[in-house]
Amino acid sequence: MIINSNSSYSSISLTNNKKVLNEENKNNVDNKEEKLSKEETLIKARNEYKGELALRIKMLNEHYSKVIQFTKQFESPINHMKDKYFNSHSPYYIEGLTDKERNAAYKNEFNYLKWGKFTTGASFPDPIFRERGFLYGDVEVARNKAFQRQEVNKQFSELLDVNKLSLPQDTKLRFTIDPNGYKVSISGLEDKNLINSLQDALNGNNAKQLFYHILYSASNGSSQVSDEKYNRFSVIRDTMDMTGYNLNDLKLVDGKFLTQEGIDIFEIYKENIKNSDQIPDQFKGLATSSYKKDLDNLAQNGFHSVPDLLLSIDYQNGSFYDVFQAENFGSGKTDWIDDLQNSKKINPIYV
Repeated sequence: MIINSNSSYSSISLTNNKKVLNEENKNNVDNKEEKLSKEETLIKARNEYKGELALRIKMLNEHYSKVIQFTKQFESPINHMKDKYFNSHSPYYIEGLTDKERNAAYKNEFNYLKWGKFTTGASFPDPIFRERGFLYGDVEVARNKAFQRQEVNKQFSELLDVNKLSLPQDTKLRFTIDPNGYKVSISGLEDKNLINSLQDALNGNNAKQLFYHILYSASNGSSQVSDEKYNRFSVIRDTMDMTGYNLNDLKLVDGKFLTQEGIDIFEIYKENIKNSDQIPDQFKGLATSSYKKDLDNLAQNGFHSVPDLLLSIDYQNGSFYDVFQAENFGSGKTDWIDDLQNSKKINPIYV
């Protein structure tokens, strides 16, 4: 499943199911209310990050937009590219490239000819990046997460200001968010009134965005985000998004989740996916089969065999700090990212 905090799938109902029609109407109202309240949502799980990856994508587009204009002048642009990069007897052959650079440049020029623009999927050993050094995926991901944390810290500070809330200096708080309704519980404060006010300010879209921020910040070694917990969360969320039903309210009979009318929830999901104009046709089969696998696993193992994906994060003196994992993206805790970058220089490779 793809983690996405901004899902906009339309729930398209089985026309002979009044329950689904009612749920669809309810969802439409909820969606309208959410749109109206978006201006009040200050926390954003995803913030635009212009890091090294984005810069290199821009460089590739600028470079190959010019190169491809010359390549298109040939009767066979692809044969010209092959000669340029791999035929040492060609007058257009480019000297001085390593094998990795040669293969990368050919791949990038070919893809630009085919697709017209890079967004992702570029080959980064391209010779135009020689002076910029190597790009390491794990380092870039870590820097992105650290940037997201800085932005969320600022957004949370703004949330406190808007609601005229002030937190005690040096007090460590722990926020725990339940994915069922994105309800926040807070520990570390003795002032119950302040806790209630803080929960009121967060609960709703702000809590949902903070939940996804914690999820996106999780490392592979995070003990609070297991595959089993995430798959349970994902299938419950996808069911609600596509059908309007909450799996918690359905009966599990003979390995199937049934509505009050006795309809298999998978059949409703499959029909809505089929009729959805929000999902490209080429991905509908994958979405259906992936959902079916997770749903069957949940039914086979027992709906309550895996706990909910409760996510926690600490907060102190203006910054959130990760818990239950070694990697921390909080203020003053990110020196390890530079250490990771420097460790790559011992035996540099392209990734």
